[in-house]
Formats: sequence, C-alpha cells, structure tokens
Amino acid sequence: VTKSQDKKLAKWVCDQRRTEKNGTMPADRKRRLDAIEFIWGAKDKAWDVMLSKLERHKREHGDCRVPSKDKELANWVRDQRKRKATMPADRKERLDAIEFPWDADYRGRQRDDGAWDVMLSKLERHKQVHGDCRVTKSQDKKLAKWVCDQRRTEKNGTMPADRKRRLDAIEFIWGAKDKAWDVMLS
Repeated sequence: VTKSQDKKLAKWVCDQRRTEKNGTMPADRKRRLDAIEFIWGAKDKAWDVMLSKLERHKREHGDCRVPSKDKELANWVRDQRKRKATMPADRKERLDAIEFPWDADYRGRQRDDGAWDVMLSKLERHKQVHGDCRVTKSQDKKLAKWVCDQRRTEKNGTMPADRKRRLDAIEFIWGAKDKAWDVMLS
C-alpha cells in the first residue's frame, strides 16, 4: 500500500512493521498478520521480485547478462555486485544458486584478466611513446574503446580494486574531459 493509495493504511502498515521489528508486537497480532501473508519487509519483497526477473531473464537468455535497455534490472544487477561484501548471506546464496557472475564488467561479461592484462600492456606502451594515457581512436581504435570502458566501469562502481590500483599506478586519466580542459588551459 502506498501513501497515494491510502495514507492511513500505509501508515498503519509501516507501524506494524516497526512494532514487529522492535519486538513489541503481541503474538496474536503477528499470527493474524502472518495468516494474511503480510509482507514484513517491503524491501525484501522488492528484492525477491527483481531476483525473479533475473531468473526469468536467465531462463530466456541462458545467462545473467542484462542489456542496458532493461534499465531497472541492469541497475539492480550492478547494485548486487556493488553490495556483495555487505549483502546478507541468504541473498548471496540465492544469487550463487543461479550462477550469478559476481566478477563481471558493467555489461555483465565475465572478467578475463588475461585479455585485460594484454590491454593494460598496450596502454603502458602507449604511455611510453606518447607520455600519457590519452588514447584517440585515430591512434588505436580498440585501445581507445578499452580506455573508455575502464572509465565507465570505474564510474559505475564495478571496477575491481586491483584493476583500479594498477591503472592508478600508471597515472590513468579517469576524467578525460577534465584532462583535456587542463591541456587547453596550459
């Protein structure tokens, strides 16, 4: 029940959840609410709904790679990766049960350290030749796209810490537009 549907009922529902959470709800009231399948954790129900959507996506497509056009589910998947360290164990177990790819990039592709390492080496060579990590498409189209992907992955909060450290160590430019502005100023 939302406030726009019924303000008094919505407040009452919140009060019941709070009373139960605080441990002050009489047992008979809890039983009566359980009997009508009262949803104690609205956030839990929302999480379950999103997991069901991901499970359906996996049945239909064979994986948990959700295209960005399904914005709601794609954002939820990204958020689960971000919250892995603080996620309740039961939720992690439920995602593990569907072979959720915890270590994936922002597109949901499995992490491939070998290919990533090759691209990092290319960027290091580029820096030796050009003096910085700015790569244009005219210089190396594939490397320029990879550099943009790293920025996007970091911006989305899904970049593994070890990769960020390695890029920081070579003075990777996270904000290309900021760097371009600094260059023009100088």
